[in-house]
Amino acid sequence: MITAADVLVVLLDRRVTDQPSPDQTASDRRPASA
Repeated sequence: MITAADVLVVLLDRRVTDQPSPDQTASDRRPASA
């Protein structure tokens, strides 16, 4: 069974993994030729 705690853990894990994403988005904004 999936409990609310399990959902919170998954959401927190996603947030932690999403933190470096701003750097990735910045690199994506850069021209591909760069």
